Amino acid sequence: MRRLYWMSTESLNDPAVFQNYYREMSAERRAKIDRVRMEQDKKLSLAAGILLERGSREYDLPGSYSASEKQQGRPEPPQTSPGLRNGKAGSDLRGKAVCIKEDMYGKPYLPDFPGLHFNLSHSHEVAMAVFADTDVGCDIEFRKQPNDKLAGRFFCRDEISWMQDAKEETEREERFYRLWTLKESFIKATGQGLRLPLDSFCFRIEETCVPQSEMRRKTWQGNIPVVELWRRNSSVTVAQSFDQAEYMFEEYRVGRDGEYCAAVCLRHQCL
Repeated sequence: MRRLYWMSTESLNDPAVFQNYYREMSAERRAKIDRVRMEQDKKLSLAAGILLERGSREYDLPGSYSASEKQQGRPEPPQTSPGLRNGKAGSDLRGKAVCIKEDMYGKPYLPDFPGLHFNLSHSHEVAMAVFADTDVGCDIEFRKQPNDKLAGRFFCRDEISWMQDAKEETEREERFYRLWTLKESFIKATGQGLRLPLDSFCFRIEETCVPQSEMRRKTWQGNIPVVELWRRNSSVTVAQSFDQAEYMFEEYRVGRDGEYCAAVCLRHQCL
């Protein structure tokens, strides 16, 4: 099970809005934002922190509310994808301080709550976050001209063939970013990051037919900026020899014109 969060940085263009959100962040997140030099990157880092906060609220993690919110009572949780709400992950969290650490490969985790996992990603003007009851990775990329040199270096032969078989340039561009986001989400879910060579595993993507009701446009609702997205009707498998785990993938088109590609990878350890 997993829960997804999305946010556009558009509203953070207003300095007052930016500062209001910034003041609500943890000291660690504020320091991270301060270290970033480019203004847009600061907004993306803040947006990632906002989504991390929203996820903490949904799972009722301690320390996820400002003092004013605690006095007023817990706000209604934002609308999200189905997840672990009221599950085991939130059953023994009260009275503890949330602690986020990084493992030896730099992946953030919650040492006090090993049953709850999260991952963050952002690109251009959109941030995303995912919380799950298993190892998880996510990636979002703003579509630009596909980098053939990167594809030749990091894609396997079948992936390159699938990309080059596209009938139009826009489709070839989209296929490049679909593969790239899938690869990034996979190496993040494994916890290995770039220590796992991107050409050491190979994806196969097949379009599937689903009822129209399952293909409808989905938008973020609640008190943060709307992001338009569509869940792709695709079946994704990965050929890899890294481990014996089962990997499940989700693909998304994000933005009014699908100008972003995004992917989520869930890792289930086989017993």
